[in-house]
Amino acid sequence: MTFHCFFEQSGTFKNEFKKLGYDAEDYDILNDFNETDHVIDLFEEIEVAYRNLNTEREREKRFSILSLQETRSSHSSLV
Repeated sequence: MTFHCFFEQSGTFKNEFKKLGYDAEDYDILNDFNETDHVIDLFEEIEVAYRNLNTEREREKRFSILSLQETRSSHSSLV
């Protein structure tokens, strides 16, 4: 099992997990001590994921509305 540590003090937690015999990796925007495994702007990644999630939800809403309209129009042509 690998523990993934995020944000402030991620390196501290990573090191503690490793002392306990677990695999661990940390993610942070800074690499002040040259020990950060993954240098990444997590806040930006969260923003991008949130925007993509909202875009996907909008697509699903439009698809649902179109499907409902098609269903209604096919039922009305049967009458």
